[in-house]
Amino acid sequence: MKAGKILLIIQTCFMYLSMILFIIAIAIAFKTENNPELESVVEGLYITRFVINFIPLGLSFATFVVAFVSIFKSPRNSTNYTAIIKIILIPWYICNFVEWTIYGVGMLNPFLMVLGILLVFFGIVFTYVFMLATSAYNIGYVFSLIRTGKASKLMIVALVFHFIFMLDVVGAIMLHTECKKIGEVNEN
Repeated sequence: MKAGKILLIIQTCFMYLSMILFIIAIAIAFKTENNPELESVVEGLYITRFVINFIPLGLSFATFVVAFVSIFKSPRNSTNYTAIIKIILIPWYICNFVEWTIYGVGMLNPFLMVLGILLVFFGIVFTYVFMLATSAYNIGYVFSLIRTGKASKLMIVALVFHFIFMLDVVGAIMLHTECKKIGEVNEN
């Protein structure tokens, strides 16, 4: 599953690049209030960030396709690198939560409340797609083990955890530990 590793690594890099652009834009905006020259820089950073966000989003959908195809091939244990990617992305998810909270607070105006609700909904869906993309290979792996009759009950619990925010990291670690325990260590 070298393609899977490469997709997840590139997706993670672009997710962090996007977040770094957001942090730089916020820092510039707070540091220099009412400076028209720097306001255009902040706007440029936001536009660049908006465009860059579509790269990891597209990679997420490519990941879903590759993971789905892997269900029907011989199962490959991907739990080690997906657990590492999930742990690496914890700071990103914290910053992402802060970012969408800032957007939500900005929409507390009664005239913008409907837009604020849509914005929060979009933020949750956007983040959930990224979370599922990092879980896709583990989900596919467990489904292939279920199909071959090798899955344990703990693996199925870990599979359920992969669909829940924050528990997905726990599920990835549980799944990796369980795979080591039963001897499923055919990582490539």
